[in-house]
Amino acid sequence: MADEAQDQVNDTLSTGQATGEQAAPRTFTQQELDAIIRDRLAQERERQQRKLTEQYGNLDELKARATKYAEVEQAQMSETDKLRKQLEDAQRVAQEREQKAREAELTALRLEVGQLKGLTPALAKRLVGATREELEADADMVLADLKPSKPTAPNLNATAGGGDDKSGHGLTPEERAIVDRMRKVDPSLTYEKYAAAKAKLD
Repeated sequence: MADEAQDQVNDTLSTGQATGEQAAPRTFTQQELDAIIRDRLAQERERQQRKLTEQYGNLDELKARATKYAEVEQAQMSETDKLRKQLEDAQRVAQEREQKAREAELTALRLEVGQLKGLTPALAKRLVGATREELEADADMVLADLKPSKPTAPNLNATAGGGDDKSGHGLTPEERAIVDRMRKVDPSLTYEKYAAAKAKLD
């Protein structure tokens, strides 16, 4: 239909030029103009499509490749995220293990210093400090609290009991008071243990 309209326009123009007459301009209906425009657009679209195909190849194939590339990229990002999470988990576990190892070393050091200073294991665990020097200084303070402030003669009036905490083991009332205060920190401390530690210091 558009070709017929175009042919008519061409025929009219050529006839008018051949006869030398001035032809009246031809008028087209809206339907004829729409058909002419549609044909021109389709021809231009085909021409552009051919040009793109010559230049880039099959567009459908390119679209498929782009989609596949996007999927691969997404999968790689997911894999990267997984690896990143695994790395973070491994670092967290390593830090926790390192912290536990430091705590175990410090506990062993506390017990060692406590043993060297003559403290019970329960008192040694309560020593405060991060280095050997700090722990030794704290152990000396604990021992100073355990040691009576002035030497006193043994209490001869103490009864020779059955060896339990009530007997006093020859400790002065001040020393028994010190032991009673220390029991708040270390319930396993007895008069007997205190007397033994005191004997080591004397």
